[in-house]
Amino acid sequence: MKKRKKKAQQESPMSQMTAPLRASAKAFNWKLALIVVLNTIIIFGFYRLMLNFYYFEIVMGVYLALTAIFVFTYVIYNRGFTRRHITPDMLPDEWTEEQKNAYIADGVERMQKSKWMLTVIFPLVLTFMFDCIELFWGDLFSRLFQS
Repeated sequence: MKKRKKKAQQESPMSQMTAPLRASAKAFNWKLALIVVLNTIIIFGFYRLMLNFYYFEIVMGVYLALTAIFVFTYVIYNRGFTRRHITPDMLPDEWTEEQKNAYIADGVERMQKSKWMLTVIFPLVLTFMFDCIELFWGDLFSRLFQS
């Protein structure tokens, strides 16, 4: 009887597997997700509104240029993501511990400071992705739902 209670009190393998998922859900940044959703609605809505005007090609070019500028700026500012997953033993031996720690901290700091750019990059990319889907498969979808 005591053995059964001990087994029942132990965590099941399924609950052990979901523990990291629960921790990551708690760490989910809902404020950032809301900002991304709102930016997507605003950027996509403005883009679709501009479809009705004759100068739509200019707006499309501006959106494309903004997307390219933000993506290149994000990659360049983060130095091509070369500082991700770096440990002190990967750095040159002639560096002091302070230099190694400063190098690693700089990479983390750059990622945190540039996070706001993703709130603009994702909506712009999603807008172009939807536009491409509509451009290439829009007729197919419209024929599927005709009565």
